[in-house]
Amino acid sequence: MVPPVLIPLVLLLASAPSNPPGAIEIRPGLFVVLGTPGPATFAGLKAAGVTHVLNLRREGEADPSGDRAAAEAAGADYGRCPMDREPGDAALDAFRRRMKALPKEARVLVHCASGNRVAGALFAFWVLDQGLEEARALELARRAGLSNPATERAVKAYVARLKGR
Repeated sequence: MVPPVLIPLVLLLASAPSNPPGAIEIRPGLFVVLGTPGPATFAGLKAAGVTHVLNLRREGEADPSGDRAAAEAAGADYGRCPMDREPGDAALDAFRRRMKALPKEARVLVHCASGNRVAGALFAFWVLDQGLEEARALELARRAGLSNPATERAVKAYVARLKGR
């Protein structure tokens, strides 16, 4: 039996949104998929309260129509922001614009095929647009899937250029 003092806590925990399967909440309301999202990930969007899905995979990597349909069926807005493993300035600029345009209360799932590109793009966004220190942003990016040294070099160079270093 649950002690009466703990009942409000138990009810709160029972009603709290959960992470979509295969995703981690890297910052409040920001989910990343450490791999390719599958049907279970999209099926879990509504329960997790995800309002927006942003796909960073390039054309030809996967059929985005299935992702779009699954996200929209869960009530989430769907967008694409294609990005290479070594993202260029235009792709990173576009990603940052999309992230800044999201409503403040948005709960966002961002994915690519492995999490590497997502994490690299988030590193740039966190440092340039959210004022996170580079060391902390890099720590979070690695937790979010940043694993390719070429991606890391590209996003660090982008950040350095924009910061005027």
